[in-house]
Amino acid sequence: MKVGQTASLSCTIPTNAGCATRTFRTSNSSVVKMTKTNWTGSFTAVKPGTSYITVRTYNGKESSCKVTVTEN
Repeated sequence: MKVGQTASLSCTIPTNAGCATRTFRTSNSSVVKMTKTNWTGSFTAVKPGTSYITVRTYNGKESSCKVTVTEN
C-alpha cells in the first residue's frame, strides 16, 4: 500500500457457528490506522513500514495479514 490509501479485510464465519463476532487490530498503529475494527477491518496507511492486521473471532481463533506501506 501507499501512504494515504485505505483498504479493508473481511473474515467469513460459518452460519452455523452460533456467534459471528470478530474484531480486527493492527500490530503497528503508527504505520496502519484502524478505522473500523468490527465485522470488516478497515484501515488507512499512515507512514512507510510494516504492520500485521489480525482478526480474532468470538472463540479466540486468529489470523493475520502482513501490510507493507510505502511512500506515494
